[in-house]
Amino acid sequence: LKHATFAAFAPLFAVATVAVAMAPFTAGLFGCVCWVFLCILAPKVVDGTRIKAALQECTAGDQAAIQRQGPGSAADSFPGLTAECGKSSWSVFGGWKHDKFNACLTRKVGISSGCSQCFSRAGEYSFKNCKAACLRSWCSEKCLSCSENFFPQVTECTGFEAPEPSVCDKQAASSAVLVQLAA
Repeated sequence: LKHATFAAFAPLFAVATVAVAMAPFTAGLFGCVCWVFLCILAPKVVDGTRIKAALQECTAGDQAAIQRQGPGSAADSFPGLTAECGKSSWSVFGGWKHDKFNACLTRKVGISSGCSQCFSRAGEYSFKNCKAACLRSWCSEKCLSCSENFFPQVTECTGFEAPEPSVCDKQAASSAVLVQLAA
């Protein structure tokens, strides 16, 4: 297996070696762009196919535990549990705390810390980019619309599509209308 893995990556090592050897002789922006492509971006592609196995952090057991929790916005759904862990994983002055998030999610769902890290990165993205949209609720339409921009990275990291959250502000609005009609 080790030899098969090396064989799959051998062309990439050759490209990287040539790129590093050429680096002193390539000047300016073109040389820099070529070096970045050959040494950083190219290793992610073999024969035109993205290397996914190396990026997937979740095991089959992790996936089963996550899928068991299910989609939605209920507190016991997988998105609800990740939101709960996210609430206790940041501070105004300290920023996003991956260790706190991972400790919480691994305890609540029973997944590995490597798998949990995929979801922690999504939480950090939302923390940095969606504060205003998520101020009212983690499952509001605005918040989910903003945070869904990171979903493809989560899928790439986990190797599967995790249960998705559902919009809860429409549910709350529908409930409020029903209460008013009943009165």
